[in-house]
Amino acid sequence: MWLRRKYKAAKIRWRKELNTLTTLLQQPNPFVNDGTNYTRRFFTTQWEEQVTYLDNITQEETEQRKKLTKLLEKEEALNKLQKFLERKDWDIQSKLINRIVDEISKTKASQQELAQQLGISYTSQSTNVGKEKRLLLLQSAKQQLYAKAVDIMGIRQPIVESQTRGRRVGTKLKEKIFETIKKKKAVVLRLITKYNGRHQDYLRNNDPKGLADCSVVLLTWDTFVSLKLDDPFWNDAAHCDSKAPWAVASDVREGIRACHMLDQTEEELDLIAQELAWAMSWAVEMHNMLNTLTSNINNLPPNSTEVITPVQLGTLDQCTGQQVLKFELYITLNPATFIQAQPEVEEGAEETDKTLQEQEFMEAAEDGEFAEDSQVDQMLDEDGGWETDPAAE
Repeated sequence: MWLRRKYKAAKIRWRKELNTLTTLLQQPNPFVNDGTNYTRRFFTTQWEEQVTYLDNITQEETEQRKKLTKLLEKEEALNKLQKFLERKDWDIQSKLINRIVDEISKTKASQQELAQQLGISYTSQSTNVGKEKRLLLLQSAKQQLYAKAVDIMGIRQPIVESQTRGRRVGTKLKEKIFETIKKKKAVVLRLITKYNGRHQDYLRNNDPKGLADCSVVLLTWDTFVSLKLDDPFWNDAAHCDSKAPWAVASDVREGIRACHMLDQTEEELDLIAQELAWAMSWAVEMHNMLNTLTSNINNLPPNSTEVITPVQLGTLDQCTGQQVLKFELYITLNPATFIQAQPEVEEGAEETDKTLQEQEFMEAAEDGEFAEDSQVDQMLDEDGGWETDPAAE
């Protein structure tokens, strides 16, 4: 049963990804000059180029970008605090305000130093510093959301497996799972608000057309919990500096994902086939072993004390236990033969008496003794007697 559930779930995923890839392969490829459609080979090549691009980003650059992102988030928080302080009269807290302003200045100086190390010059006219800063903040918010998505997916895994592999999940465990997810909802909602704000800010300043696009909607809790970990939403390729097709076209990224998922489901189906072969081999071996055990018990001479199997059946002695075991194995291994081999049981005195009682009951019912009230009037003649009663004639 569980193996069939696994196969069914894998087959559903395979068909879904195949339909997605088939739809993409029917679309024209705008990145070639011969006017042909997308191909699976094209998606594979784009994935290899994406891996090469990401491999060229050193670990040191990654760490520096993380530090710069933390400084940007700190600056963002301090700027909000500064705006809040500017809206009120804080003469008494002038020292505190000056300290906050100094902290903001130090943070900006640290940002400039790290940015220059990464090749982002704050004084260069060719570099859109604001775009780089907003992009780093947007990626940071998405990474925080992804971490929460992985956490929630791990919590929901027992329920997912109950739907795909047939593993039972009790009511109490389900209640605990939903209660745990509910506790994490408040934190996730704050991260969603942060992401939506940074995304809107990025589109407003760098992609006004994207902001006006009706397909761009705000992220909500319901949308967040419905996203799978391999959803294109989590792909940061769109925010890379590369101008390659995998970085600028969502169709290409979706094609890459569909190719990978199709390969994964095909591999899973192969593994399920191997697992089925192993299960069948085990079942055949077990059947043969039980048949051999039954034959060995059956070949024992009468009143033999030889022990074929050490299995102890309750309080029965070894000899009787082996005969009972042989009988049970015979029924289990050959149920159809056992049923056909059962002789018809002749009726004894009790069965005969029961048959006569049933026959007497049926005759009495035909005479109206056990008729329903609604049928009594039909069984009486005009004088009030039974139609079959001679006294009434």
